[in-house]
Amino acid sequence: MPAAPRRWIAHLDMDAFYASVELLRYPELVDQPVVIGGGRRHQPRPRADGSREFSTLHDYKGRGVITTATYPARDLGVHSGMGLMKAALLAPQATLISALAQGVIGGNLEWRMIGIGALVAFVYSVAAFAQVLMGTLMSRFDMKHLMIGVGLAQIPLLFAAATLDGWPMLVVALLMMMAIFGQIPLNDGIVGRYVADEYRARVLSVRYVVSLGVASIAVPMIALLHRTQGGFRNVFLVLAALAVAVFISALFFPSRERIRQAPSAAATT
Repeated sequence: MPAAPRRWIAHLDMDAFYASVELLRYPELVDQPVVIGGGRRHQPRPRADGSREFSTLHDYKGRGVITTATYPARDLGVHSGMGLMKAALLAPQATLISALAQGVIGGNLEWRMIGIGALVAFVYSVAAFAQVLMGTLMSRFDMKHLMIGVGLAQIPLLFAAATLDGWPMLVVALLMMMAIFGQIPLNDGIVGRYVADEYRARVLSVRYVVSLGVASIAVPMIALLHRTQGGFRNVFLVLAALAVAVFISALFFPSRERIRQAPSAAATT
């Protein structure tokens, strides 16, 4: 009988992953006891001199649990899954930071209870139906007016996302993604309506190349904005500014009536 193929099994211990991520963001905490947990209010606060002020377990009040901890903190007796109030008795001076993923939703909406992944899947699944709705609207209304409406909807929602927290943030995120997803078929429809047949394929190819190029730099740009004073608030403010640009651009689109009159005007001249 042929020998059974050798199988390799790799076990990756990711228990301290969130702690390692935070140490990369805040290298001044290396080799110090750091506990990952809490909510958005436990994000570091910038000082006037450019340094950061961190929360400690001594000041924590609540019912949260530890997501993970650095090894110096574990030497003090704290561990993943331990209540933060109990950990405060063992290591009151340990630094407390909410994880990067928690910084977006934060507050009382603890990701450990519901799961950021489940929330994102819910928002994207519901928001995807906006594309179906937009397809119906495109057959009934002028696409110029629809693009103006999408821009008007995105601007206040993105500004609201920069300031809200907890459940209100989830509601705004759902409406915001519906406005963003609804723009996707509208973009394709505008290319089909305003671009001549002989150039349409080229315009679409250029559009997708530009989209992929912008997407490739989006992640590092978000990281840079998050490191600035204001964190994720700045990310949403930049997106709101881009939505303003979309709205202004939509004002210059020709209307459906103008497109219909263009062939007769050209024949007259």
